[in-house]
Amino acid sequence: DKETGALVTAFNTTGTVSDNFTAGNDILYGVAVDNQYIYAAGYENGGVSAHVQKRDKTTGALVSTFGTSGRVSDGITAGNDAFRTIAVDANYIYLAGDENTAAAFHMQKRDKVTGALVSTFGTSGKISDAYSSVNGFYGVAIDEQYIYAVGLDNNGAQAHIQKRDKITGALVTAFDGDGRVSDAISSGVDRFYAVAIDNQYLYAAGYDNGGVNAQVQKRNKTTGALVSGFGTGGRISDNITSGNDALRTVAIDGQYTYLAGDQGTAAALHMQKRNKSDGALVSAFGTGGKVSDAYSSVNAFYGAVIDSQYIYAAGLDNNGANVHLQKRKLSDGSVTGTFVDGARSGDSVTIGG
Repeated sequence: DKETGALVTAFNTTGTVSDNFTAGNDILYGVAVDNQYIYAAGYENGGVSAHVQKRDKTTGALVSTFGTSGRVSDGITAGNDAFRTIAVDANYIYLAGDENTAAAFHMQKRDKVTGALVSTFGTSGKISDAYSSVNGFYGVAIDEQYIYAVGLDNNGAQAHIQKRDKITGALVTAFDGDGRVSDAISSGVDRFYAVAIDNQYLYAAGYDNGGVNAQVQKRNKTTGALVSGFGTGGRISDNITSGNDALRTVAIDGQYTYLAGDQGTAAALHMQKRNKSDGALVSAFGTGGKVSDAYSSVNAFYGAVIDSQYIYAAGLDNNGANVHLQKRKLSDGSVTGTFVDGARSGDSVTIGG
């Protein structure tokens, strides 16, 4: 429940779904929703196959008309394959990740009702892009015409963005000349984890210099050019702590950018609020625009959404022993005391342990 944090027992009787669909490790990395359904994407059997499933939002039940009994398992290559991010529109699912043990970027378009590949997209519904050594998409956003996917290329030497046509999957060459931005932000490993878009711009978040700094950029959606008035030349490199820092998710509203991840080599959960126009921290949020929450050992946010008043951020705590959820006010980053697990009189929900 958004107000209380209580599990909704109409959803699979417990409020949770645990789906052990193969004998190997199974992970769902990305989720998207529409009015009736949940679409979740990841991999199965230790990465042997990419995986996507469709479930009823109310009950959590698999939707039998989608794929095989609600699931699609796709052994794309002989190597490891994974969907790491997902977006949906009225009719289709857009999936992005990597294939053949990260030898190539991978993207698919599937029918929302049946899960079938859409043959007019790429080659029979799939795009395989062996741009360089070790490539992967980690975040995706869509508008009415285009797909914007972010990740890394060249073994992490560059953060990477692509813009593709939603119908054909073709690269949009007006975007940085070839449909791609490969950005060597630093001399270390650079990576984008997430992207959000508005009518004119895209906002990409991740890290640079091997994780020493959190990174956020603002670029023109049409040309891919950095927006010079944002941060320094369109980029913000934020050395939050002396450890590794990363922004792993981004959400936007009309005026602000909300970023979440971890700091100090996952010693604390981290959140920021920045002005969309120039990237400046909003001082009323947390302490000087930032929230640092050393809730337990090894903490991180991996996803966040916002409504008109609150940010809801999800991830892990206690070295991964628990999944973690927090609700904070958009205005000042403070926790809301009505959002309580019942097992604790605090401000976040912890499941597991």
